[in-house]
Amino acid sequence: MEDKPKRKRIQIKSVYENQVIVDMEEYKQNCYSPNAKHIGSHYENITVNFWIDKHYSNRDQHDEDDGTKRDGIGLEDIERLVKKALPHLIYYSLKHKGFQFVNHPPPRPRALRVVLKEEFNDATTLNIIVEYHFADTNTYEVTVVTAMRKEDFSISVGQHELIFNENRSILNLRNGNNLQFQDDFEV
Repeated sequence: MEDKPKRKRIQIKSVYENQVIVDMEEYKQNCYSPNAKHIGSHYENITVNFWIDKHYSNRDQHDEDDGTKRDGIGLEDIERLVKKALPHLIYYSLKHKGFQFVNHPPPRPRALRVVLKEEFNDATTLNIIVEYHFADTNTYEVTVVTAMRKEDFSISVGQHELIFNENRSILNLRNGNNLQFQDDFEV
C-alpha cells in the first residue's frame, strides 16, 4: 500500500493579537502538561498611581516634631522600593489565600497596610508604610503613609511586612507578639 502524502497544514489566526500559528502540530511542555500547544498570549496593562501622604512629606522635608532628622527617606529611594515590591506582592497574593494587600470599596474601618523594608549593608533598614487601593479594573493607587530608617521598627498585629535583600523578599506576618515567616521569593 502506498503512503499518502501529508496534508497541507492550515494556517489559523489566533484569537490573541492576530498571531498566525504556522505549526499546529507543535506540542511541548508547559506548566500544566508535557504535551500542550501554545496558541497565543494576552497582555493587560495596569496603571499604578503613586501618591505620598502629607505625613511622609513633612517627615522627609521638615524632620520629626522633636527636630530629629529622618535621613535616607528621599522620594527617589521610596519610589524605587515601592516599584520593586509590586511584583513580589502580586506573587504572594496569588500564591497565598490569606494574603491581601489591596483595599477594595467600601472602605474598612482600618485599611490594609503593608510595611516594605529594605536592608542595607550600613545596618540601617528603610521602612515604608504603604496602602494599595483599587480604583478601577486596570488602575490602582499606592500611597506612602510614612517612611523611616530604623532597625527595630515593629509592625502591628495582623500586618504583613515585606523585607528585601537585593532581589529576594521575605513575607512575614505579625501574629500577636510573634513574627511569623510566610514565604520568600526571588526575581
